[in-house]
Amino acid sequence: MKDRRVMQLLAALAVVLLVISVSGLSGAQAQTAAVSPSQAPAVKAPAPVTAPAFPNAAPGDAVMSVVGSLLKPTSSNVAFAVSMEGGLYCAGNVVVLFNTPVNLPQGTLVKSLRMYFYDVDPLHYCEGFFYWSNLNGSSGGYGVAYSPVGALGVGHADSDAINHTIDNTQYSYGLAWRASESDSAYGLDLQLRSLQLNYTPPPSANKTVVIPLN
Repeated sequence: MKDRRVMQLLAALAVVLLVISVSGLSGAQAQTAAVSPSQAPAVKAPAPVTAPAFPNAAPGDAVMSVVGSLLKPTSSNVAFAVSMEGGLYCAGNVVVLFNTPVNLPQGTLVKSLRMYFYDVDPLHYCEGFFYWSNLNGSSGGYGVAYSPVGALGVGHADSDAINHTIDNTQYSYGLAWRASESDSAYGLDLQLRSLQLNYTPPPSANKTVVIPLN
């Protein structure tokens, strides 16, 4: 008799659990169905960065922007990372150059470089480069922007006038960055946020003309 009562109790509990599970599932389905795509919270876009015009900008100029996290180290034996805010920094104890290629149309006039940085190191600085190398791999020239020593927080720095005309037949081009201090204890204090090039697009006479073959 006792065993029979236990079996009846277990059966009753099973029924209760089944009812609760079905009820909970129905509620979850109802809640899911009640949320439409139009009611989903919108993703807030980051606020645009406001900065003064480039020093030698002119009507018709254009800007190319490269975020810091796209640059890669020129050495394989280096520790680096990206901060939560998107800033590239060196996390090891070796000063290393980070770079990325630049591809601009033949005849483009590169006028100046701007570097956006995060710098809270009172004794050191970081520097961004636009550079070009000849076909033998030797440096052909560069423009550089420095963060001032003792800078506090986020800022930007402009290079002197570069005024180099792109010649893809003779040179290859790139953007680079490095910190003057790379000790792991201070890596986060010197970060690259982004690099920008101010340039004048090539005149139409320098653009490639494709003649269709009929």
